[in-house]
Amino acid sequence: MYVHVHTCRLAVPQATQSRFLINPLGELDVQLAGRRTPLHGRFGELSIQPEPGGDWCLRCSGQWQLKLKRRDAQSVQNLIDDARDEMEALMRDL
Repeated sequence: MYVHVHTCRLAVPQATQSRFLINPLGELDVQLAGRRTPLHGRFGELSIQPEPGGDWCLRCSGQWQLKLKRRDAQSVQNLIDDARDEMEALMRDL
């Protein structure tokens, strides 16, 4: 079981360097430059949706939200899907 990592710069206005840590246990942590504690969310609390202007918004049940460029949003979504698939495979093997 591996943690999947995606590094990118958030879309404007935040434009902060960020690291997304996605694990098969169904959790996402986002480390933001200049912030000590990461943002945390479970897969069931997350939504990734397009916004006017071409950016995408990653939301965690009203707790926090981040603007991403389209390719970064797709990459994060793909890594979440891969982590879900990995967890399902692990559960089947038990």
